[in-house]
Amino acid sequence: MPPWMGNLINLQTLPAFLVGKDDGCRIVELKKMINLTGAFCISRIENVSSFEEAMEADLSSKKFLCRIQFRWTETRVADARKEEQILECLRPPLGLEELALLCYGGSKLPSWIADPCYNCMVDMTLHNCLNCEHLEPIGKLPCLQFLHMKEMCKLQRIDERFCRDGKGQQSHAFPSLKELTIEAMPKLEEWVGVQSGDFPCLQKLKVEHCPSLASLPLLSCLYSLKHLEMNDCPVISSLPDGGVSVSLEFLFIRDCSELMKNCSKTEGKDWVKIAHVSNVFIDDEQLSFN
Repeated sequence: MPPWMGNLINLQTLPAFLVGKDDGCRIVELKKMINLTGAFCISRIENVSSFEEAMEADLSSKKFLCRIQFRWTETRVADARKEEQILECLRPPLGLEELALLCYGGSKLPSWIADPCYNCMVDMTLHNCLNCEHLEPIGKLPCLQFLHMKEMCKLQRIDERFCRDGKGQQSHAFPSLKELTIEAMPKLEEWVGVQSGDFPCLQKLKVEHCPSLASLPLLSCLYSLKHLEMNDCPVISSLPDGGVSVSLEFLFIRDCSELMKNCSKTEGKDWVKIAHVSNVFIDDEQLSFN
């Protein structure tokens, strides 16, 4: 991109901004472009030289942006600490509705990602955050409806901090979330910290390609859950105590050998936990016709 982009102060539509190196288009060119509107993607963020540059871009002032995608080049050697500092300074405007982080290399997410002041945020995607080891309390976002987390290859544990920060009086986590996808997390071993009253609106939960995950959190307290998919989670051998919510209508289990055996209609010890579900599919074979 040309290095004079920042002169276009009245520009409203710019689908993508590619951060350049050396004499290319620096991220500071965004500073005066306060009229940008709609969807916006910042690519090659690894070319941002410092957190001072990121701060000078003043992304939070672009109040007409409603969808932002932060993208790093996948084939690179990530400097985790530098990427954390830079993303922390690229705080988006409070009116943001959709956020995506793609190929982010920091070991932790930015603190602003869980700020409840983002009360317009409805959709979030975290994809290939290759070094991320800790999650922020995203459950504090009051209006988030769709959350997709995929290929977070170093994440070993989802715990209470995913739902709440432990400070002050805590309300129910994820009060508006309708769909949650957890996919392709090879080191994820444990998911805990879900309390009764959390996820009150969750209708669809999809967990797949998590070969180290040993168990799921309490499912019986997900009172709005209608659709549950588990695919390629071979270590999970049984459903949680209490089974699944009475609201569940569709259950799909694929490539989870022990769990499939225990959910067998003929001899599975977990069948009693799911017998009330109208549509049960084990490796695409329908077992329940209620």
